[in-house]
Amino acid sequence: MLYIDQPVQVGFSYDTLANGTFNALATDLLPIIANFSEGVPEQNDTFFIGTFPSLNSKNTANSTGNAAPVVWAFLQAWLQDFPMYKSPNNELSIWADSYGGHWDPRVADFIEKQNDKIAAGALECAKVINLDTVGIINGVIDFKITAASYLVFPAGKDLGTKPLHHNMAYNNTYGSLVITNAEYESAMMNLTTCTGLLDKCQSLGAIYDPDNCVMAEGDITRGGFLDMLGNLLDRGVQVTLIYGDRD
Repeated sequence: MLYIDQPVQVGFSYDTLANGTFNALATDLLPIIANFSEGVPEQNDTFFIGTFPSLNSKNTANSTGNAAPVVWAFLQAWLQDFPMYKSPNNELSIWADSYGGHWDPRVADFIEKQNDKIAAGALECAKVINLDTVGIINGVIDFKITAASYLVFPAGKDLGTKPLHHNMAYNNTYGSLVITNAEYESAMMNLTTCTGLLDKCQSLGAIYDPDNCVMAEGDITRGGFLDMLGNLLDRGVQVTLIYGDRD
């Protein structure tokens, strides 16, 4: 089992190390780089000091589309330099969680396309990577579905087995109501405007290719990942989706 924190600057990966602080109550959930020239601030249950990557967006991939080739190149190097770690059946499974709902399908799709190029003789000096399983845990695959869930859970709605637009029980697993039922109903009515805009973003994203930064280029709203999973199934790659409400 090999753990990959990718793209660089996520998880324990870094480009260059920098001291800073992290406020767990901040809305953006990003650390603030600081040199502590005026002393090291005190920590508490929600405020921490630590060592972080540079947070320079130019030093990392700005989309899952740009991250996928890096993973493929890494796997090529790893499989060639460390053949002793090759699986007995020469197959590879890729698992990811959370934003991995974007990352995992994109990486697997890129690997399969590279395999096609190798088979056609268009890509020399590269090894075929035989994908067995693509697994996603609590993944953000389609942001239209995710956006609706942001309203469902604060209102204490039970997803059950019905689509989000059906009447749902006033009963979530946490027993916590962050918004009222009236606020929930109002937000769900207005959500149609958001989903329409998401459809427009996804259509434009399939045509144009902004490359300034991750948030500005709208990586989270881009679509096509469900289609990628469908294509993987058509190619014989197993797809496993795991979701839970207790994590």
